[in-house]
Amino acid sequence: MATTSPKPISIHGLIEDLTPPAVPSLAYARSLAVLLQSTSPCPPLPTLIPILGTLCTEHSPPSLQAAGYDILAAYCGNSETTLTSSSDVLACFELFDAPWTIDLWEPRFKAFTNFRNTISYRDIFLSNICTTITGWIKSAFDPMLIPGCLPPPETLERQRSLKEYFSLLFAVLASPEFLYGAHEEEAAHILSLLGASARTAILLPREVPPISPPENGSPRVHRRKKSSASTPVIGSSIVRHPADIAVEAYVDFLSTHHKKLSHLNLSSILPLLFRSLAFCASPLPRLSLHQVTERPSDTERKICGLIDALFSGPHASSCTLILHRSLFPDTENNQDPLSSVQLSFGAHRVLRNLLRRSLLTQLARAYISKASSHTYTHTGAAGSVDLPQEFISLAWPREDVSVWEFSRVSPIFCKSLGDWMVWQPGHSLDSVLSPVTVLLEAAGLLTDVLYALDGRAEEDDFDEEEVLATSKALHQLVPYMRVYRTPEGAPHIFSRSLHLDTHPTMLQTISFILSRDISLPVNWFMPNILLSVADHLSDEDSSEAVAAITRRHGFSPTSSEWMETWDDILKNPNIFSGSKPLTWATVLEAIEIVHSIIKDVPSYRKPWVELVFNFWRARAYSELGDGAEVLWLIFGEEVALRQAESRREIPTDPIMDDILLFLTEIVICDQTHPGIESRSPSSDSSTSGSSAIPSSTIRHDARAPRKSGEHTLPSVMSLLTTLTAGNSSRSQSQGRRAGEEDTSEPTQDPETPPTRITLSNTLTRPVGATLALILAFSQLAFTPHRVNGFDFSLLVRIFRVLLQATYSSTCRKARLACLRFLMRLRADRGHKVYFAASGYDPDGHVSAMARILNRAKSEEERIDPSSGEKKERGRPVEPLSQRPRGRAPAAARHHSLSKSSRSASRATGTVVLQPLWQIPDVLPFKIPFSDTPTKGVSSYAQTPSEESGLLPISEYLTVIINLLSEERDWEILSFVLCHMPVQLGNKHLFCGPKCRTLICQLLKTLCTGISTKELGAKVHPWPDGLRPRDAYGLAYHSLSVLVSYKRCFDGQSLHHLVEVFLDGLSGSPSAIKCCLHALSLSAFELKPSMTRYLSRILEKLSQIMSNPAMSVHIIDFLSIVGSIQSLHVNFREQDYKMVFGVALQYLQQYNRQDPANKISWALSQHVRIMSYYIVYVWFLSLRLSDRPRHIPFICRQLLLANEGRATVDQSTEVCFDWLARYSYASADPRPANSILNEIVTNPPDAVETAISEKTWIVGNSVVTIRTLSRLGWLEVVSRRASGLTKFLCRAENVPLVGPGDLNPDMLSIPASFMMERPWSSGEYLDLMIIFGLCKHKLPQESLTSELDEISTLPPDPITGYVWSGTAPSQRRKDVAIDPSYFPLQLSSFPDKDSLPFGTLVTDCARIKSFIRTLDRMPVIDTHKVGIMYVAPGQTAEEEILQNTYGSPAYTRFLEGIGRLINLRGQVDVYAGGLDPDEDGEYAYAWWDDNSQVLYHTATLMPTDPQDKYSNNKKRHIGNDLVRIVWNDSGLPYKFDTLATQFQFVNIVIEPHSKGTIAAFSDNVHENEYFKVTVQRAPGMPEFSPVGEFKLISAQELPLLVRQLGLLSDWFAFVFQTTEQDTQRVEVITNWRSRLDTIQRFKAGVGLIESHPGTVNGDSILGQQHVRDFSSTY
Repeated sequence: MATTSPKPISIHGLIEDLTPPAVPSLAYARSLAVLLQSTSPCPPLPTLIPILGTLCTEHSPPSLQAAGYDILAAYCGNSETTLTSSSDVLACFELFDAPWTIDLWEPRFKAFTNFRNTISYRDIFLSNICTTITGWIKSAFDPMLIPGCLPPPETLERQRSLKEYFSLLFAVLASPEFLYGAHEEEAAHILSLLGASARTAILLPREVPPISPPENGSPRVHRRKKSSASTPVIGSSIVRHPADIAVEAYVDFLSTHHKKLSHLNLSSILPLLFRSLAFCASPLPRLSLHQVTERPSDTERKICGLIDALFSGPHASSCTLILHRSLFPDTENNQDPLSSVQLSFGAHRVLRNLLRRSLLTQLARAYISKASSHTYTHTGAAGSVDLPQEFISLAWPREDVSVWEFSRVSPIFCKSLGDWMVWQPGHSLDSVLSPVTVLLEAAGLLTDVLYALDGRAEEDDFDEEEVLATSKALHQLVPYMRVYRTPEGAPHIFSRSLHLDTHPTMLQTISFILSRDISLPVNWFMPNILLSVADHLSDEDSSEAVAAITRRHGFSPTSSEWMETWDDILKNPNIFSGSKPLTWATVLEAIEIVHSIIKDVPSYRKPWVELVFNFWRARAYSELGDGAEVLWLIFGEEVALRQAESRREIPTDPIMDDILLFLTEIVICDQTHPGIESRSPSSDSSTSGSSAIPSSTIRHDARAPRKSGEHTLPSVMSLLTTLTAGNSSRSQSQGRRAGEEDTSEPTQDPETPPTRITLSNTLTRPVGATLALILAFSQLAFTPHRVNGFDFSLLVRIFRVLLQATYSSTCRKARLACLRFLMRLRADRGHKVYFAASGYDPDGHVSAMARILNRAKSEEERIDPSSGEKKERGRPVEPLSQRPRGRAPAAARHHSLSKSSRSASRATGTVVLQPLWQIPDVLPFKIPFSDTPTKGVSSYAQTPSEESGLLPISEYLTVIINLLSEERDWEILSFVLCHMPVQLGNKHLFCGPKCRTLICQLLKTLCTGISTKELGAKVHPWPDGLRPRDAYGLAYHSLSVLVSYKRCFDGQSLHHLVEVFLDGLSGSPSAIKCCLHALSLSAFELKPSMTRYLSRILEKLSQIMSNPAMSVHIIDFLSIVGSIQSLHVNFREQDYKMVFGVALQYLQQYNRQDPANKISWALSQHVRIMSYYIVYVWFLSLRLSDRPRHIPFICRQLLLANEGRATVDQSTEVCFDWLARYSYASADPRPANSILNEIVTNPPDAVETAISEKTWIVGNSVVTIRTLSRLGWLEVVSRRASGLTKFLCRAENVPLVGPGDLNPDMLSIPASFMMERPWSSGEYLDLMIIFGLCKHKLPQESLTSELDEISTLPPDPITGYVWSGTAPSQRRKDVAIDPSYFPLQLSSFPDKDSLPFGTLVTDCARIKSFIRTLDRMPVIDTHKVGIMYVAPGQTAEEEILQNTYGSPAYTRFLEGIGRLINLRGQVDVYAGGLDPDEDGEYAYAWWDDNSQVLYHTATLMPTDPQDKYSNNKKRHIGNDLVRIVWNDSGLPYKFDTLATQFQFVNIVIEPHSKGTIAAFSDNVHENEYFKVTVQRAPGMPEFSPVGEFKLISAQELPLLVRQLGLLSDWFAFVFQTTEQDTQRVEVITNWRSRLDTIQRFKAGVGLIESHPGTVNGDSILGQQHVRDFSSTY
C-alpha cells in the first residue's frame, strides 16, 4: 500500500487515483473524504462505488476500511447528496454487511447514519435498514453472552456500540414510515430477536441472588445493582451485564409496540417479562404511606410500567391467567428448572406489586378515615381535613385495585405456595436462584399483607376474610422450616427476635414474618401458627405465643373453649420440655392469671385446679418439677379456700386431702434434692413424735363428687390489694421476686398480672411444696377470714408438717424455707401471733452475726433499718466462697487460728460449700398481713377462748432443741444460731408451762453443748475456714438473750450460764465480745452468779487483755462492774490488784502502741480515759483503811506505763494527785458552804472577810492562807488538779478577847458544835437571829421553806428526791478522814525537790486571775445527756419534743436514773446550761466523786404553744452528744428523727414485744423487760457493752442506761474531738486542764518545772520511792 502524499489536489484526480486497479492510498482516501464534505456539485455515487468496494472490503486493512466508510459518510453528509437510485442504495447496503469490529463499528455506524438520511424513499428500504441494524446488534451482542471471552475494554466498547445501535433501531421503528407502514413481519422479527437475546442473557449468573427480603431492620441479602467494588469500571463507564442491555432493549421495544401486538403474543411476552423482572428485581421498601423509597433501576421501572400497562389494557384477563400459571412450578419438566424459578419469581413479584397497590389503597383510606374522625364538629358534621394529594390518589385510584385484594388472590397463591413447598427440580440449581428464591418472594408478599394489617389494626379496620386468608397462607409457608435440621438431626431452632446472617435466608425471612406483634387483634392467628411448629421455635418465641393467647383471654372462661385450650396446652410435649424454661414460665404465668380471675368462682376454679393438679402430680418428678412456684402457691391457697368452703358444703374435701398428702410427700420424702449427705433423723429423737404428722390426719380416700358453689374465703392477693388500695385484689398469693426488698406492701393495679415468686435460680420441688404449706398456713392464720371460725386442727396440722419438714426433710433448701418462716414468727403483748417481715431484725443483730460467718452481703457498712443510715462496722470481710483454701486472715475472720487447728480442720475433710443463705435474706414467700398481730392465733392463753386457737409453740421449741443437738448440716445449724437470738427476744412468743420447761432445756442444751464441745459436733462436713468454735460463738448470743428468762431457771442453771460466759472468754474475738456483753448484762440481772465468778472473770480478763480489739469491751465491762458495789463487796486485795493491773496495762499499751494494731485512734483515746476512770471507780470502792495498801502497786504500774519517757505524762500526774486526795479521805473534791463557814467568814460587823492573805506554790498545788476578820480564825485552801480542799481552823493561842476588843467572839465555837445536832423551827430561828443572819422573826411559811432547803424529806414514789441548794453528796455517804489527809494536801507531793515551805507568790494580780480561772474549772467530769419520750404513734420531731409527760414506766425510769434537782440556786451541781427561768426549775441529775450527769429531759422542760418546733428544748437536747429515747410509739425509731448536726449516739428503750406499756398504771410493768438498743453515727466504731440489743428488767433498766449514757457520752466526746476519728488529737479531761493551768501559773511566776527523780538522774521507775506517799504519810 502506497503511503506517499498525493500530488493531484482535485477531487476528480483523487477519484481517479483511487479507482481500481490503482493501489489505494490512505492519504488520498482521507483527502477525498475531506473534500467530499463541501464539494459542489458532488460526483455521482457510481464513480465512488468501485473505490468504496475496494476500501471497505473485509480483506482491506482496518485503516483503509475506516477511510472508506469516512468517504461514504462525507459523501452522504453533503447537503447536495440525494440517493434516488435503488441500485446505488442496494450497492451501499452491501458495504454494511460486515461483522462487528472494535475499530470499524463507529465509522461504519456514522456512514450508515448519513447514508440512511440521504435515501429518498426510505419506506422501501426499511426492511434493509432493520436487517442491517439487527445484524450489527447480534454481531456485537452474541460474544458478550460467553462469560470471560472478552476483555473489559472490548466489552465496554461493544456496550457503547449497542447503545447506539438500539438508539438508531428504535428511531427507525418510531419513524412514521415504519409506524404507518405494513411492517408487522419486521416488528415480529425484531421482537423475536430481542426476546431471544434477553432469554439467553437472563440465564447468565449474577454475583448476588435476585430476591426481595423483608425490610425494617432485616438484613438485605442482595442488591440488583452491583457496587463499585464488584463491577468493572473503565474510565467513567461501567460494564453492564448483557441481560441488562438485552432486557432494556426488549422492554423499550414493547413499550412502543405492545398495543399493536396480538393477544396471542402475550403467552411469550409476559413470561419473558416475568423472567426479566426476576432478573432486575430490587428490594421493595416497607409498605407504608410515609415511606422514603429507593429508586428502582430504569430497567425494572420500565418492566413494571409495561406490565402495568398490559394488566390494565384490553387483555387484562389473559394477562391474569398467564400470571396465575406462572406462579406454579414446572411440574411437567417442560422447561429447565432455572427458567421455571425465574418465571415464578417474576410472577410473584408482579403479583406482589399489584397487591401492594391494593394494600396502599386500603391504608390510605384507613388513614383518611382516622384523620377525618378527629375533625367532626359539635353538630356531628365532618370537618375539613388537609390531606396530601398523593394520599387521595392512593385512596381512590383510577383503576380498580379491588381485584387484587389478598382475599381474592389467596386461593391461587396458597396453592402455588404449596406446590413450591414440595417441588423438586430435576437437577440441582445454583444457590443464587433456587426454589427458596420463590418462597422468599412469597414470604415478602405475606410481609406486605401483614404490614397492611398492622397499619389498620389501630382502628380495627380490617377484613376478617383477609385475615383468614393470611392465616392460611402462613400455615402453608411456615412448615417449610421443618426441612432444616442440625447436624445432629434435631430441629433447627429459629428466633423471631434475632436475624442472624449465619442462618439460612429463608429462615431469616420467616423469622421476620413471624415476628409481627401478635398482641394486636389483627394477628390473633399468629400464636396458633407459632405453636404449630413449637419444636422449631426458640424458647422466647413459644413463650410469647403462649402469652399472646393469655392476653387474648383464650385461657379464661370468657372463651367458650377455655378448658379445651388448657387441656391442649397441658398435653403439648413441646411446651413442657427442659429446653423451654421460659415457655414453661409463661404457661405458669397464664395459670396464675387465670387463677386470679376464677378463684372467687368455685364452679370454675375447682375443676380447673383439679385439672392442673392432676397434670402437676404426674409431672412433678420430671424435669419441670423444679420451679413452678405459682403452682405450689395455688395448691397452698386451694387448701385454705376449700377449707373455708367445706364449712358449708361437705365436712372434708378429698382433693384438699390429696393436695396436703402430695405436698407432704414432696417436702419430706423427695429424695432427688438431698442435703450434703443422706440424712435420716434419729429414731429416738425427742421430736419424732411431736413434730411428725399423725397418719390419721392425711387421707387417701378416693375423690368424691364435689358440689359447685361460691365461697367467702378471699385470697391472699385480694386481701393485700384491699388492704393497700381498697380495690378488688388479684395478687394475694403471689410472692416476692428474688432480690426484692421486703419493706412494705406494694399497691398493685388490679389489671396487672401478678408477679411470680422466685427462689434463687431454681425452685426445687420440696421448696415449692414448702411454700405451698406456708401459704396455706398464712392464709388460715393471718388473713381476716380467720376470725370467721374454722377447724383449727387443720392449721395445727400444717404447722406440724412444717415442723416435721424442718427436721426431717431431705432437701436443705426446703428446711431453710421452713426456718425462714418459723423463725420470723412473733407474738405481741397479748400473745397474738404474727409474721415479722420488715421488722424481724430491726437492730441488725442477725446481720452482725451473719458477718461473723461472712454471710452478710454488706461487709463494710451496716444499714440502720429504721433510718437507712449506713454505719461503719469494721474492715471488709472476704466472702467465704472466694477465699483460698486454708485459714482466712485474722482480720477477715475476727479471730485467728493456730496452724495445728488448721491442719486438724483439713484432716477432718473440710470442703468448699456454696452458702444457701445470706443477709439481707430474700424470702421466697410473702405473707399477707405481715407485721400485724392476728386475733385468731395465740401463743399462750391463761383461759381457753373460742375466738383464738393456741399454736403449739412448745413443739417448735422442741424442734429447735433437737436441731441444736442433732443437726449435721452447717447451713441449717448456722441459720438457727443466727436467727434464734432475735426470736428469743420476743418473750411473749414463749409463754406457758410447756415453753418454760423447754426454755430450761434449751438453756441446758446450749450450755452443755458448749461446755462439753458437743454443740455442732455432728456437723459434717464443715465449710472451709470454719469449725465448732464458730458455732459456740453464735450460741453465746442466744445465751445472752436467755438471761432475760432468769425466772425460768434455778440458781444452779444461772451459775452454769455465767460459767459458760466465763469459758467463752477463751474463744474467738467475736465470742469474747459477745460474752463480755452478756457478762455486763449479768452484772445487773444475775448478781449472785456474777459475785460467785467475778474473781475468775477478772483473772481471765487479765489473760486475754493483750488483744487490742477487745480493749474497749473489757474496759466497759470493768467500769460497769465497778459501779455495782454489791458485786465486789467481798473482794480480796489480790482481786483488786487484778482490776488495777488490767486497767493500767492498757495505759502501757497506749503509750507503747504497736503500728500493727489497727485499733482506731478514737477507741484508743477512749480506752486511755476509761482506764484511769476504772482506777478511780474501783479505788473508791475500797474501804478507806485498805486504800493505802494499794498505793505501791498502782504507783509502780503507773510508772511502768511511762517507762522510756523523760517524765511522766500529765494524765499520770493527775492520777497521782487524785490518789493523794482519796487515799486518806472520802471527802468531796470541792468544799460546800456550811453554817460555820458563814458565821466565821462573814461576821455581821466586819468590813473585810480576811485581814491578810498569802499564796504559796507547793509542788503541783497552790496553797492560799487567809487570816480572817474573826479573831484567831484561819482559812487554808489547797488548789490541786484533782480538786480544791478548804480548812477552817482557829489558833487556840489567840485569846477570845483582844486588847480593847469590846465584842469578844463568844459564838463561833458553840456554833460549830451546834451544827451536828437537830433543831426545831423555833430553835433554828433563834440561832439565825443570834448569829446575825436574820434580824427579826419570820412567818412560819417562810421558815418552813428555809428548812426545806436543809432538811431531807422522804422521796416521792414518782418524782423521787428533789435536791436544791448545794450538792447533797455530803449527806448521802459516809465520810471518813485519816490524819494523813491534812499534811498530804498541803505537801509538795510528788515534787520532792520543792522548798520545804513552798514558794511564796507576791504578784497579787496574777494570783487573783489564776484563782478565778482555776475555780471555774470543774473538779470532776461533767456530762449532759438528752432524754426524750416518744408517745404511741409518734414519728416526727415536732410532736416528740412537745410531749409534757410520759407513761408510768417512763416516769419510774426517770426516778431511777437520777435525782430530781431544783435548778434555782444550784451551786455545785452541774446544770448543763439550763436556765430555771426558761428551761424549767427542775431537772434530773446524777453524780458521784468522779462524774456529774445532767439529763436534759424534754418532758420536764416547759412547752411553748407558740413554738411549733420546740426550739427552746431542741437547743439543749439537739446539742447533746447522747440522747436516751423512750420509744412507746410501736414503730422503729429512726436515727435521724431529731434533725441536728450532733447525731452521735441514741440509746433507745422500747418494749421487747409489739404493743406499748403506756396504758399500765399499776406495778405490772415492774416485772417487764425492755429492749435497749444503741444507735451509732455512721463511721463510729462499736464501743457499747450491749452489742446490737439487750433485754433488761425494769428494775435494772435505769442503772444500765445510766452507765450506757456515761460511757456513750465519753466516747461521743472523743469521737467529736477527733473529727469523727480522722484527726489524731489527744483528748483533755477537766482534771488535766486544771493541772495544765497550775503548771502555766508556775511558769508565769518564774518557777522552773521540776520533776521527781530528774535532779538525781533517777529513771521513771526510780521515782517509786517519791511517788509512793503511803510510806511517808
